[in-house]
Amino acid sequence: MGEHRFDMAAYSVETAKHATLVAATEDTVTFTHRGRTLVIRNRDASGGDTLYFRFDGTAAVAAADNTYVLTPGQTIAVDNNGGFPAAISLISAGTPDYSTEVY
Repeated sequence: MGEHRFDMAAYSVETAKHATLVAATEDTVTFTHRGRTLVIRNRDASGGDTLYFRFDGTAAVAAADNTYVLTPGQTIAVDNNGGFPAAISLISAGTPDYSTEVY
C-alpha cells in the first residue's frame, strides 16, 4: 500500500520536483539552484484537481487572494530577471500530480 502523509511535505531539490499532493496539505519545495525561470505544471488530466501556489515565502492557501492557480493540464512559466526565491508552496483540495522546475 502507498505511503500516506498527513503533515506538510517539505522537499529540498537542486532544480526539479515531481510529486502528488495530499488533499488540503501544503507541499514546500526548496531549490538549491536559483534560476531565472520557474515552471509549474499541474499534471492532472482534464477534469482533475486544481492546484494553487505561491513563491513569495508565504504558504499557499487554496482559492485564497494572492495565490496563483493552475487548472488540470496547465503549465505556467514565470520569468524573473532577479532570480527566484529558493522555495515554492503548493496546495490543493484534491490530489493533483505536479512538477516544478527552475532554469
